Amino acid sequence: MEDIKFDFYKNPSKSKDYQDSEYHIRINGRKVIDIKSLSEKIQKTCSLTKSDVNGVLIALQDEITYQLSLGNIVKLDNVCQFETILCTKGKCTGKETGRDIELKTIRIRPQKELKEEVRKELMEREIVRCRAKHSQQLSDEHIEKTVNTFFEENEFLTRKHLEDILCSTPYKTRQIIKKLCEKGILVNVGSALHPLYRAGIITDEAKRKE
Repeated sequence: MEDIKFDFYKNPSKSKDYQDSEYHIRINGRKVIDIKSLSEKIQKTCSLTKSDVNGVLIALQDEITYQLSLGNIVKLDNVCQFETILCTKGKCTGKETGRDIELKTIRIRPQKELKEEVRKELMEREIVRCRAKHSQQLSDEHIEKTVNTFFEENEFLTRKHLEDILCSTPYKTRQIIKKLCEKGILVNVGSALHPLYRAGIITDEAKRKE
C-alpha cells in the first residue's frame, strides 16, 4: 500500500486561516486524477470497459450540471452533495429581477460516510514526513542578481527555470516574476498562457558588477 508523504509549511504572518498554529501540513507529490484516470482505475475493478466507464462518468457530469442549472440539489449517496448558490451582480437591494441574478459558487459538501471511509483508509497507510522544497526568504537584491547572472548565459527564462535556481515553490515564483515584470527587470515575450521572459532593465547591482 502506498504511503502518504507530507511536510510542514510556515503560515503567512497575516494568515487568518491558521490563527492558533505556526505551521500547516501539505501533502507532497499530489496527483490530479481526472475522468480518464478514474475510468482506467475503475475498469480494472469491474467488468465494464474503460470506454463504458468513461461514458458513464461524462454522462454523470453532464446530468449534475443540468440539475444544478435548474437550482436542484444533487446528492450522490455516501459521497457528496452539490448545491447551486446564487447572488446579485452588484449590491443586493431586494429589487433585482432575474436578469440581475448570477451564479456565485457551487457548494460541495462531503457526506459523513465518505469522510469516515477516507479516514479509515488513511489510517491504514503509513504517513511519513518528507522534506519538500520550501521557498526561502530571499532579498530583492539576491533575486535580481540571480536573474542577471542567469541571463549572462541564457537568452530566455521560464517560471520553471526561476523556480529551480531560486529553490522556490511555484506559487512564490509566480509572485517573484510578477514583481520583476512590474519593475521591468523581466519582459514577457510569450503569451499570457505560455509566458517566456527576456531580460529588461539591468539592475544597479549588475551595473556595479560590470
